[in-house]
Amino acid sequence: MIDHTLDLGADRPSPRTAPRTGARGRPTSARALRDRLDALNRERGRIAEATADRTALADLPESIAKTLSTSLAERLARLRPFAGAARARQADPQRVAAMLGGVECTPGVVRIERTLPLPWRHGRARLPGGFVVPPALLGRDAIAIHPPIGAQEIVLFDTETTGLAGGTGTVAFMLGTLGFRERSVRLTQWVMLGFGAEAAMLEAFAAYVANARMLVTFNGATFDLPLLRTRLRMQALPDCTADLAHVDLLGWARRNRRAEWGDVRLQTLEREGLGFDRVDDLPGEDVPKAWQRWLQAGETGPLARALEHNRNDLLTLAALLGRAIEFPGRGASRGPTTAREVQPWLFEDPAPWLPGRREPPVARRAMLRQTA
Repeated sequence: MIDHTLDLGADRPSPRTAPRTGARGRPTSARALRDRLDALNRERGRIAEATADRTALADLPESIAKTLSTSLAERLARLRPFAGAARARQADPQRVAAMLGGVECTPGVVRIERTLPLPWRHGRARLPGGFVVPPALLGRDAIAIHPPIGAQEIVLFDTETTGLAGGTGTVAFMLGTLGFRERSVRLTQWVMLGFGAEAAMLEAFAAYVANARMLVTFNGATFDLPLLRTRLRMQALPDCTADLAHVDLLGWARRNRRAEWGDVRLQTLEREGLGFDRVDDLPGEDVPKAWQRWLQAGETGPLARALEHNRNDLLTLAALLGRAIEFPGRGASRGPTTAREVQPWLFEDPAPWLPGRREPPVARRAMLRQTA
């Protein structure tokens, strides 16, 4: 096997050293090295040209692609992100808000609200209403909380972010909440249309939770709340969650899950424990891409799907809260093993639809989009 690795660094042999030899001991002249390098460069150029030809033209309809040269397709491909970003900047915020089913509550921020009547079914579970948070669910914080916290003093909270790594480089582009009313639940979501609207969105959220006494999250203790507090500090805003009690239902789910489920991801709990199957849901790992598509191409379709994903997360969180209020005990450390320990996942009423039947979930999704 011939070694064609080229050493063009600073340690070249001086004219007085022995001539460089190839793999078989033959002298290698400077001209031969130049010829070899030119050949490699030509080959690299052909590969790059072929790759650019495939990627640039493949993104266009065939009827258009066959009328373009490779160089023109390359130029159009380079300009496409800039054109999309310009569309996003120039878009009418009120029109975008209407497309997302909301209103522009402050410059650059869209608020989407949905009201669902109680009782509301989510899989086999019913969303709770008119309850008082049991001390066992609050843990150590129960001693310091008086009077007891009622349903209308609770805010369920979930974020959709530009990434899952956390830290100062991760931004929440969507904040979702669910609040309980006397005979209904109110879903309120905020979406910022650009990074410059982050402070306004955070201020809108702070005003919303001003009268609350408790936040409920799923994995919020390690992700959502630290992220929110970081963004508030970055925008020089006070911490609107400092005086709120907090219940992270991830801990309750870990103590009460069925051992055979394997994990305690939110969608595992809703599928296996609550009997709710999502249909055509945007996967969680694709939610950041929805925000990127808006910024880069001005597309609102992915953002609408991200909103629906967030609404389903909040409804599952509300259903889990209902089970946790009814069964606030610690449960087993490694998953239930007795009939009594599986009580949080037993329901008297049958499932409103069977898993795999698509029509009822689709109709329900349409209702979620249209109910105001």
